[in-house]
Amino acid sequence: MIYINKKYKIAVYAICKNESKNIEKWYQSMSEADIIYVLDTGSTDNSIEMLKKYPNVIVNREIISPWRFDVARNKSLSYVDDNFDICICTDFDEIFNKGWRKSLEEKWLPNTTSIRYTYNWDFDILNRPTLTFFLNKIHKRHGFSWKHAVHECIEYNGIENIVYIPEIVLNHFQDKKKSRKNYLVLLENAVNDNPNDLRDIYLLGREYLVYNRFYDANKMFKKYLLFNSQMTNEEVSTVMNLFALSYVNLNDIENAIKWYKKAITALPKSRNSYFDLAILYFNNNDYNNSYVYLKEAIKISKEDDIYAKNSNCWNEIIYDYLSIVSFNLKKYELSYIYSSIALSINPNDDRLKRNHNIIINSYKKYKGEL
Repeated sequence: MIYINKKYKIAVYAICKNESKNIEKWYQSMSEADIIYVLDTGSTDNSIEMLKKYPNVIVNREIISPWRFDVARNKSLSYVDDNFDICICTDFDEIFNKGWRKSLEEKWLPNTTSIRYTYNWDFDILNRPTLTFFLNKIHKRHGFSWKHAVHECIEYNGIENIVYIPEIVLNHFQDKKKSRKNYLVLLENAVNDNPNDLRDIYLLGREYLVYNRFYDANKMFKKYLLFNSQMTNEEVSTVMNLFALSYVNLNDIENAIKWYKKAITALPKSRNSYFDLAILYFNNNDYNNSYVYLKEAIKISKEDDIYAKNSNCWNEIIYDYLSIVSFNLKKYELSYIYSSIALSINPNDDRLKRNHNIIINSYKKYKGEL
């Protein structure tokens, strides 16, 4: 798809290595751009041949050694011609919803440096987003550079003028079978080289969780929280939540509860930690406390748009848990109400239907109608 009424010259740039299975869908998603620059860093499949068949794709090849993601990103950006107005960095497992260019050209202003747009990082089995936040990889051509060897981020060398365009949606479909072992090595090297870099400390702790190295993760999170005065409430709460998760995996329920409560205190207007703590109580058959924290979560009617959302806090899942917890507490009328809400949100879920029928019968018996 090519958008005809062009106000700006827009380029997509990306790095590639053995992405043949993703190229066609990715290209169709990116084809609203005027031109697409791809830096291939050593593909051994037919990625280069596939990319070259598209008329508006320019492919360059270069081996980055030693490997660093920021070096590769900066190199790929350097191939974009200087006369482009807007640059978009994506990966081959990311797909835009159609029509993104129209929204971008309508909202981009002459003094805009970058935009924030909706990024759906993960999906459930029904293909609904489970984790959503704003991403910042659409930016003007000059003044930006990539930093950090892994989990790299882009930075501007001046004062930013950021525009939010939530209707631009980029969806991430991660290949979970793909090896990420080099991430851990790169992060460990980064923290060894710069032991006070808070971003890398946090990311290394999170990476240790992926590898079930929970004690190592805790060491990183403890170190990170020594600098909590330098962080936003969102950042503090997120790390405390991960701290709690590591204790859950260590079956240290007492410490898990303690850190979930700290996370709630740090960010009381987010549903995330209330929900996670409620599920911990639920999994330990403590339905009274699970009910309390689920109820506290749904009191929050709107979460700050700049915060990463756990979508289970906002879809039928939270009401499903409330219905089951209420049922176990013999609060049958409330169980019926919450089950009805859950079913209204996802009316095609067979399990919700079965539960709802069980709850209806129990509610009728409770009322003396059966």
